[in-house]
Amino acid sequence: MTALRHLDLSSNEIQNIEGDTFQDLTVLRTLILSDNPIAFISNKAFGGLKNLKKLQISHSNIRELAVKSRIFNGFNSLEYLDLSSNSITKIHRNIFSKMTSLTTLFLNRNPLIDIDIEAFSGLKSLTNLQLANLNKTKLKSGIFSRLQSLKVLNLSSSGINYMGSRLFQDLDNLVTLDIQNNHLVVEEFMFDGLANLQYLYADSYKMCCIKPQSVLDENCFAPKDLISSCSNLIASDFLRVFLWIIGLSAVVGNIFVIIYRVVIDNGILKKSHSIFVINLSISDFLMGIYMIIIASVDTHFSGTYVVHDLNWRQGTLCVAAGCLSVISSEMSTFAIFAITFDRLIAIVFPLSLRKLTWRTAILLSALLWIVSVMLAIVPHVLFPSYFKGEFYSRSGVCLALPLTGEYVPGQEYSVAVFIGLNGLLFFAILIAQICIHRKCKGSGVIATTQNRQKEIAVARSLFLVVATDFLCWFPVGVIGAWSQLGGSVSADVYAWMMVFVLPINSAINPFLYTYIYLKRRQKISSASKQAKHQSESSRGSLTTYEGFHTSNFLKAVYFSKLFRTRQTSVSLEKYALTSKLSPTQAYQIARRIMEALSFLHDGLAIHGNVSAACVYVSIKTKALKCATLQLDEHPIRGDHDSNTDMLQYGQLVKKLLRMLDRY
Repeated sequence: MTALRHLDLSSNEIQNIEGDTFQDLTVLRTLILSDNPIAFISNKAFGGLKNLKKLQISHSNIRELAVKSRIFNGFNSLEYLDLSSNSITKIHRNIFSKMTSLTTLFLNRNPLIDIDIEAFSGLKSLTNLQLANLNKTKLKSGIFSRLQSLKVLNLSSSGINYMGSRLFQDLDNLVTLDIQNNHLVVEEFMFDGLANLQYLYADSYKMCCIKPQSVLDENCFAPKDLISSCSNLIASDFLRVFLWIIGLSAVVGNIFVIIYRVVIDNGILKKSHSIFVINLSISDFLMGIYMIIIASVDTHFSGTYVVHDLNWRQGTLCVAAGCLSVISSEMSTFAIFAITFDRLIAIVFPLSLRKLTWRTAILLSALLWIVSVMLAIVPHVLFPSYFKGEFYSRSGVCLALPLTGEYVPGQEYSVAVFIGLNGLLFFAILIAQICIHRKCKGSGVIATTQNRQKEIAVARSLFLVVATDFLCWFPVGVIGAWSQLGGSVSADVYAWMMVFVLPINSAINPFLYTYIYLKRRQKISSASKQAKHQSESSRGSLTTYEGFHTSNFLKAVYFSKLFRTRQTSVSLEKYALTSKLSPTQAYQIARRIMEALSFLHDGLAIHGNVSAACVYVSIKTKALKCATLQLDEHPIRGDHDSNTDMLQYGQLVKKLLRMLDRY
């Protein structure tokens, strides 16, 4: 045994190592005691191991290296010591002072709370120090001051949030430094003293911005920021310019829309869709304010952004900007949803009596604003422990969009709102727009009233606004879902989505619906003047359909049996003076009149005078031969809609019920 050079006693349930245990192993070079539940090591346990080069006592439940411990005093020749994965909480001063030949020291995965400033004194030959996965939050200045030979220092994943000023001041020979997965604050002079450093491993691009000049760019290993650079909040010059353009356009354009619709053309405020458009303009205005805030901060910190990054992202202004972006984006989505379904009711269900009034639109808008504000402030106000104050600080532009696969606090909430909720809303919007398009295309006739012309024109013009919002949000939702499923998103795509694609509709919207609205008003005005001119030139030649333009639809009305009266027919008003109706007869008359109204309404026309005087019936031997609706001799008025016909139809049904023969 005296000639033994390598001894492996790992996994042998060794609990105590008594003095002089290895006294006779004078030529032993390697001793492995790992994976043993060691509770006690005598000060003289390693006596006699004068030529030992490598000692490994990892995963052995060692809890403390006593202040006056002399366990390692005899290891003048030891070069490699592994104490990793134990339960050591404190390293006292001079504990390794006699190990002058030690070159590699592993203290990884120990719950170290305190490391004395003199803990590594005497290790003048140490070149590799591993302090990864500790439980150390602070490192005192001077702790590495006596390690002039050190070349590799690993401090990764140790929970460090503070490093003393000039911590690395005396590490002139350090070549590799790993500080990944800590909570370090970027300080301008934090790497002072590392004159020969060649490789730097960090978890933030900001560390590479202040790296020593000796570290080449390709040798600084840190994830790049998807938007920011060392000098600017917005790295791309192109995106920086467009940030100002889009922000100013959104603010100015939406202010114009709001003033125009509220002050100049306030008569249209009685329309529900106009209420929603104004709310859409307000939400787009907020997006413009958000973009100007980001652009202003980028300008303010230009050239030195990396130094101010943390203070900016954790500041109140960034949180406020993030809240504005969420309120704006969610309210825009809600407004587009409301506009779409308002048009759905008006176009697809023209006979419905449950159309949105302007009062209902105001109440609904107020409710949607409340929901949008709640969605924005929940992460910062109601559940701070869950979101850990990082919901809006995950990026320099203060957006919480889940466009990367990286997990951050509040990720589930972000996915639920921006992908789940918005995805459902835009899916419903898509279905509704398809129904509206099919209805408009399937009618196949020209609207014969001014009101119906407006309904179709409004739907078509607002379709462009809906389409631009959908085209902006759809790729965001797709990329977000892709990243959550494990897909990768390039930095360029992420930056364009966050800074350009998402907010650009806020700048486009006011120009879209304002320009289209003015053009539509111009066309309607021109058409009215032309119609008036044609009416005056053809006065006296019009028949009972005066006021209608000649069209295929009018020909269909003229030849339809629903509107042609027989010579034997009498008006329902006259018939009611002398006769009663059976339930079957009343039902058949009501059904025939409804068919006639449906025919008119499908052609986007109205009757305007649904009354007993215009209903003609032919009844012979108690059997209803026909029931027709005679068109009014007066022109159809443009300020009515289908509600007028339906209310009059309801009165007609009441009259039919009163005419029933109850005997």
